[in-house]
Amino acid sequence: MLNKLQIIKRERDFNEEEKSQLVELTENSNIECKLAANILLGYKDAAKIYFNKLTPEEQKVFKSFPIYRFYGA
Repeated sequence: MLNKLQIIKRERDFNEEEKSQLVELTENSNIECKLAANILLGYKDAAKIYFNKLTPEEQKVFKSFPIYRFYGA
């Protein structure tokens, strides 16, 4: 689902249903999914909190994912 939503984010703004899906991910997922969902929603402060919960090795791996491009945007 994150991959699909990431593609949508590149093409257009999210509709309400897509935003709802991302919010659900921020509530019911592991740290990496919560981080990714917050990045896509544009919640930079929340994303930073989750990113800082990752170990240095996990941060390094996460930085290699295409979704990380949105984190710095």
